[in-house]
Amino acid sequence: MGYEDVRVTRVGADATARGDPQLLTVLFRNICLNAAQAMHGGGPIDVTVTTEGERCRVVVADAGPGIQPALREKVFDPFFTTKVNGAGLGLAIARRIVDAHRGAICVRCPARGGAALEVWLPRWRG
Repeated sequence: MGYEDVRVTRVGADATARGDPQLLTVLFRNICLNAAQAMHGGGPIDVTVTTEGERCRVVVADAGPGIQPALREKVFDPFFTTKVNGAGLGLAIARRIVDAHRGAICVRCPARGGAALEVWLPRWRG
């Protein structure tokens, strides 16, 4: 599957999270790849960055089919997948990385459709 038709846009102010740059890259790569796969390689991914107090908030929202309520907490379980060829590790790894950074991650499905993964990480105050 190609991802030529995925369009990623970012809105919000620049924010610097405290953490390991390579692990944070893996975190957001896994979340964006999951979003692109949910849309079968085509559609918008909206990334919104905000800061609130001592935390950064990053929301990655796609225009896919969304996630059924009964499956929303399972998406972070190792080896859980709804994909034919999925390993079920991408979002499990994402949660481990967020936990290691003393952050939080959750999934929401807005009424308009799609899914949004919300990540909270400590801010860097340099």
